[in-house]
Amino acid sequence: MERLYVAVQGSTLGRTGERVQIRKAGIVLKDVRARGLEEVLIFGKAQLTADAVAYFLEREIPVIFLTCGGRYRGRLLGKSTRMVTLRQAQYAAVNDAVTRLAVARRLLGQKVRFQHYLLARANRLGDIQIASEAMALRLLQERIEGGEGDSADDLMGLEGAAAATYYGAYARTLKQDLGFHCRRRRPPKDPVNALLSFGYTLLQGTLSACIDRTGLDSYLGVLHSDKDRRESLVLDLMEPFRPLVVDVAVRQVVNRRSMSSKDFIRSSDGGVYLGSKGIPILVNRYQSRLEQTVIHQQRKEKIELGRLIELYVRALVKGLREGNAADLGPVPVNW
Repeated sequence: MERLYVAVQGSTLGRTGERVQIRKAGIVLKDVRARGLEEVLIFGKAQLTADAVAYFLEREIPVIFLTCGGRYRGRLLGKSTRMVTLRQAQYAAVNDAVTRLAVARRLLGQKVRFQHYLLARANRLGDIQIASEAMALRLLQERIEGGEGDSADDLMGLEGAAAATYYGAYARTLKQDLGFHCRRRRPPKDPVNALLSFGYTLLQGTLSACIDRTGLDSYLGVLHSDKDRRESLVLDLMEPFRPLVVDVAVRQVVNRRSMSSKDFIRSSDGGVYLGSKGIPILVNRYQSRLEQTVIHQQRKEKIELGRLIELYVRALVKGLREGNAADLGPVPVNW
């Protein structure tokens, strides 16, 4: 399956038969087979023809709209799956304090586990400080998974401590000094934070599409508080895959010097955002990361990371249907 990214400003995505084309000023910039598309992402002032909209709606191919800087705007969906019994099971699980806390604990524990793995793998030169911070993350993972914390707020406090440790060490694994020292989101203050924010938005789109295909309510989560217009379940399920997918992709872009500070723009609010020339670089790296194969521990076979994400969402669906979502297992991969 393929994801199509439309980032050229002023371009139009249209359909011709069973193919879709990105055009600008009458010139075809890209031509792909429509049937194999899994999702489409539209950045900034790129647009769709009515024929393309009808095609995507009919085949239930989600179209995700983002700003040029990668901020999520919304998405176009077809007849979204409506599985009443599944959603009833989801609502029951969310309203059960034991189940809700168990799933939240699993998701955050896995996030910290992968943060630890990333630092351990990146520390090939044996930096003592990075090694120390990786060990601190391992201890925080054990505290989270070992039962510390009686509420989602308690778990988020532990996750906050892990994030402060992790991003400081992550900065030392980067081979370019782009002014990154800690995670700053609103707005991002340096190129690395801009890349991370943009990458997490791409991941949000990937998880949104997976969740919509299963029929779950993407706005009802277990960890992030429920607010109108916020896809709390998407944010929940993103947690383990932030370091596994996005942080690795961003580190590759920075360390391979695929872009420099010139590929970013500074806005009037003091924020730093990815420029138009840098978008396809990160998008391609993100896509390549999703296509990278890993060994699925249970199936004992190679699968792409993008497929692993979908299988993990479906594992949650299975747990909800069978009434044992509290027993959601770890992401089945040794990375």
